[in-house]
Amino acid sequence: MKTRNVFALLATASFAAAAATPAELSRVGAQLPLAQFRSAAPSPLAVAARAGTLASLLAGSEVPAAAPDVTARALALQPQQAEFVLRSAPGGRALAEAPAREAGPRIERAGSDTEIAARLRAASAVADPAERIRVLLDLRGHETLALHGAVADDYTSEMDIGPAQARAVFDAALQRLQADAATASDGRSAEGVQVQRVMQAEQAAGGPVRTRVKAYRFEVPHAVGAIPVFGAATVVTVHRTGQLASIRVTGPDVGAAPQRGSIRRAVSADALEQRARAEHPNAAIVPLGLRYPWQATASAALASHPREAFQVLPRGEADGQPVNGRARYVFYSVEDERAAPLVWPRPNPGATGDERR
Repeated sequence: MKTRNVFALLATASFAAAAATPAELSRVGAQLPLAQFRSAAPSPLAVAARAGTLASLLAGSEVPAAAPDVTARALALQPQQAEFVLRSAPGGRALAEAPAREAGPRIERAGSDTEIAARLRAASAVADPAERIRVLLDLRGHETLALHGAVADDYTSEMDIGPAQARAVFDAALQRLQADAATASDGRSAEGVQVQRVMQAEQAAGGPVRTRVKAYRFEVPHAVGAIPVFGAATVVTVHRTGQLASIRVTGPDVGAAPQRGSIRRAVSADALEQRARAEHPNAAIVPLGLRYPWQATASAALASHPREAFQVLPRGEADGQPVNGRARYVFYSVEDERAAPLVWPRPNPGATGDERR
């Protein structure tokens, strides 16, 4: 029977929601913790150690930190970025700097689905599957991505470990990330984890479409206390076979500010929601609760103060039909009701929508 991968990835459906912000943080007079962002770029030694930790998790066995000369070459290829690939070596696997582009095996696509699948299996069997592990560290954008291509591309396996075992795999990976000095962040916690299933649809020749799980996706918002950091999270994808497919970390390292690092809330959440609705009368307003606006400001000191966040969805009309504009986010001070809000993405009145102009 021929099978066809109709949709590589369907829209994901959440089956566990993140924990809500405690109600006591919304009352006037509440003490809100200040965050401390460690935004300095990591040293080459820390970059090498972080790459080794992520590669070890995806490979399922220990991979040493990248050698100093390898890290130097990786950082020299592109400023503020380092990309590594895993290679087999006489003494075991080791990290090497990734070339600008790697050509994959050429597969003849003529023939039946069964014949093409057999050619793909033969091509992938030539090399160690772990050699398709790549680790990218974007130091300027505070983003890390580790991907196991051989696992992420597997849509033929029949095994499915189920959500409970997938959660155990995720918990073990998160514990390793928390324990490792190169990747640890005080704001990363398994509390409030969001779980999604990435679905895959298949169709036998002339038969009905069958939908099954491709992977389980776990997202941990980075937070200080019960207050999330806007735009900062750790995302771990567990393939249905139980192997880690990818790890993505966005946002700088964050923790609670030292002794007495707190502010007193002077403006209620209800008052700020009324302000948001008054300032955006033709938009749908979605309250998000308290957030540290790290992504909305270039100032770590400004981002350290929690603000009340709202999603703004502009609404209009085109050809007699209602349309929604691009969503944006506004962050209002909870200390000063007259302070101007932070806005993300930052508006650009001169934008044309076409970079060629």
